[in-house]
Amino acid sequence: MLKKLFPIFLVVVLCALLVFVWSCSKDSKNPAAPNNNNGTDDASGSVRSDTSGVITTAGGARIVIPAGAVPRMGDGSVGTMVFSIERTNATPPAVPSGGTVNTPVYRFGPEGFVFAAPVEVSIPVNGTADPGNVSIYRINPTTNLPEYYGGTYDSVRHVVKAQTYEFSSWFGASAPARNSAWGALQVNNNSAKWVTICVGDYSLTYDSLDHTVIPELGMGSTWAPAGEIGWTNSGLWFLPQGTYQMCIQYRLTADPMTWGHIFRDNVVIDHAWNRTESPNGIAFDIGSWVTGDTAQCACVPTPTTSVGTGDIQVTLSWFNAHSMDLDLYVIEPGRADSVWYGHTTSASGGVLDRDNMCGNYVNGRPENIYWTLTPPNGHYLVRVNMYSNCGNDSSQAFNVRTVVGGVTRTFAGSVTTSHVWMDVTSFDIQGAQVNFRPDPPHYVDMPNVVLPPKY
Repeated sequence: MLKKLFPIFLVVVLCALLVFVWSCSKDSKNPAAPNNNNGTDDASGSVRSDTSGVITTAGGARIVIPAGAVPRMGDGSVGTMVFSIERTNATPPAVPSGGTVNTPVYRFGPEGFVFAAPVEVSIPVNGTADPGNVSIYRINPTTNLPEYYGGTYDSVRHVVKAQTYEFSSWFGASAPARNSAWGALQVNNNSAKWVTICVGDYSLTYDSLDHTVIPELGMGSTWAPAGEIGWTNSGLWFLPQGTYQMCIQYRLTADPMTWGHIFRDNVVIDHAWNRTESPNGIAFDIGSWVTGDTAQCACVPTPTTSVGTGDIQVTLSWFNAHSMDLDLYVIEPGRADSVWYGHTTSASGGVLDRDNMCGNYVNGRPENIYWTLTPPNGHYLVRVNMYSNCGNDSSQAFNVRTVVGGVTRTFAGSVTTSHVWMDVTSFDIQGAQVNFRPDPPHYVDMPNVVLPPKY
């Protein structure tokens, strides 16, 4: 049926596109959340599936990416990701148990992807904080709640760091010692293999620390043989007190990443850990290896395939436990062309390579537009539309990350069933010069636009 109607849809789309690009007006009554990147401590850089990399800001925030962590493309070819660090002005959510925030909030990107191996994030600690009590927290982008990762304090670089499979915003905070607090495993990898550990089955001593409150229970732990881009073969892994079955995953090859695994049952964490009062964790030594299954641990997340990058890359991400269909648009100079779900390739090399819809919705999976050719000079406009709320929530917050001329910026916004269009940002390219317009994200009225159906 859709094939028969395609000529009609094409005419409608072309007409709508003319209205779309020329008849927009600002709605100042409902402004969006402003860009919360203050630009004072940022850095970015590209890493491939077959390489490693370290991204560091002047202030000491850092990402360490091991070889093989960047997922490959959907066709199996080598993927490339632009990693970014942005210090934000965001106020972190309340820390549980009376903790005190003592670092800035840093957004690590790209959001919405699951890496093929854990990467390390570091956050500089305020000089007035007691480093003995500092831990690192991830802000869950779906719930906006802080998730405790514990983390290791680096007394040389004055940072707190942890490993993770996914990026969002992170911060450091201190908390008073409690007997019911989390414990720690002192993991010592005495083998020659890269090791990742996750939790299979478990029984907690204190039910309040269950993974329904801390969704990342069992993830974020990795140790490699010493010497690989600074990775250590020993470290602390923070978990609630209880009894665990551990799945120990070891790397067979780096690229493409392949794994084997073995299990260790009845690992007991029976006391709270505090850096100053009881600094030693429960010993967990990995040494001799027995024959295990040549596969990945079931508790390790499945990697997300990489997307395209280029001189311009614009990525839209949103997080909701329920389906929501948002769409990304990039309108080209002269308003002569645009890239969106109804026109996924432009003559100048713009390509949309991922669309997250009601029917195939994956929480956090980003939409992505990038340029395969050198983009033309001129003015570019980035726009977001709520195509459908899929019968769920009436509003949806989102982030748009732009990578233009090697500079990364992230913009926050929100669309609703009443205000479905938002102009997020715009920028001018003139050779190597890139200038972002100062206008904050704002709603636009486009009552005459008729969009082609997706479903």
